[in-house]
Amino acid sequence: MSKILRIDIVLILAFEGFLTSFALLSSASMSEILPLVIFSSICTAATIRYYMRRRVGVTYFFLWLMIVYLIGFVRLKYWDYFSPDVLSANLLWLTAFVLSFVFFYEMIPCHSVNPRLERIMDSLNEIYGSFRFLLGVFLVYILFYAFEIVESGGAVHFVGMSYAERHDPSSSYLFFIKTLLKSSLLISAYTNFIERRSKLVPILILILIFLLSTVEGSTGALIGLLVPIVVFFVLDRLKNRKLLQLNWIVFAAVILLAVVVSYTAVVRTKRSGSDDLSSLVYGRTFDALENSIRITETYEPGEHLGLNIIVYPAVNFVPRSLWPEKPIGLGRRIMFDIYGAPSYTSVSFAPGLLGEFYADFGYFGILVFGSLFGLILKRIDYGILRSLNAGRVGSCFLLLSLALLSSNIPNSPQGYLLRLIITGIFQIIFTLILARIIGCFKLTNKKHGLGSKSKKEKTMLLKER
Repeated sequence: MSKILRIDIVLILAFEGFLTSFALLSSASMSEILPLVIFSSICTAATIRYYMRRRVGVTYFFLWLMIVYLIGFVRLKYWDYFSPDVLSANLLWLTAFVLSFVFFYEMIPCHSVNPRLERIMDSLNEIYGSFRFLLGVFLVYILFYAFEIVESGGAVHFVGMSYAERHDPSSSYLFFIKTLLKSSLLISAYTNFIERRSKLVPILILILIFLLSTVEGSTGALIGLLVPIVVFFVLDRLKNRKLLQLNWIVFAAVILLAVVVSYTAVVRTKRSGSDDLSSLVYGRTFDALENSIRITETYEPGEHLGLNIIVYPAVNFVPRSLWPEKPIGLGRRIMFDIYGAPSYTSVSFAPGLLGEFYADFGYFGILVFGSLFGLILKRIDYGILRSLNAGRVGSCFLLLSLALLSSNIPNSPQGYLLRLIITGIFQIIFTLILARIIGCFKLTNKKHGLGSKSKKEKTMLLKER
């Protein structure tokens, strides 16, 4: 392994080195550079370490954490919005969160296998691999889109709607249902693509989802469409020690990502009604650090008492027409309280990881939720490895989708810690109900040798550690 040029690791190191060098050349003071170097070095080391150990969720979390906050630092330094002490303090709190996260991720044992959960994973694997389920969920997906088109006033108006109109917070419950439906369809398409000889139908479905995501202007859906399949092949090559193939897969994925990001940038600009892409970037993703700082300057520590992290994601699927006083997320609240946006504003800003934890539980919450998130993500990562080792492609893609969802936490959590759990539970229930309706559900009751298999899996996982 040491004699093989690891293109993927070189790319990670090059990215981190480029951003750090850019910060050094931007006339930053030592009080800013030192916390930045500490934070970026820990994130880079964690990314490489967990990538080599096939930990999907934690790898993408650290990679995205690095992107969001290093680019955010460079932007804030360029505009000179805050003093060096303020920037340094927030980077140090981020470092504390990372250390708490890593400590609990590493220290909490996670080798036990729950028999009931194993049977559910077996059943989900059979469901997602069923061609009948793929066609059935595809039909339901098309009917849902037909409903949206009729409700919007026709196909022409639906295509011409802006991103803000299409993502009206008052209809967030419909977005939640569509997310579950699309996830089921994507997981089934991925599974059938891997397991079936004929790959035409899954490819056509993926192309259709790509086109619909283009119409919607959903950059997240466009960028994330092929990520699970790439990650699956990366895991498979790591498992079989095919490192040369792995390098070229990662290299090709980076090139493809650059093309897709360029395409989605154009789509997002046209869909938002804006001619300036930089204003969209400023207002959506890489402002997480700035918004976190402004939140600490506006609200008292723990002022919202769990409203954003616990209450909001738990009730978000309830239609606002049935509950007009339903709480709003921190992303929209700061639009009004900090930036003075009008009440009819239908978009939100990313409150940032630090800002949301601070507003709900103060600085103490940053450390507590770092530990909880480390524990939850470790369970997901080990579930992915167990599914991969057992040959369960469908359940592996389900857990991969949850692991990749966690990468949203660094820049715009808005309760993603709880939403991660809620989405996982609802996704499983939604899939089982839909499979029952379609007629391809049969709960697996046969024994799988859980005792001996769990011992074998424990041995394999211990060797990987």
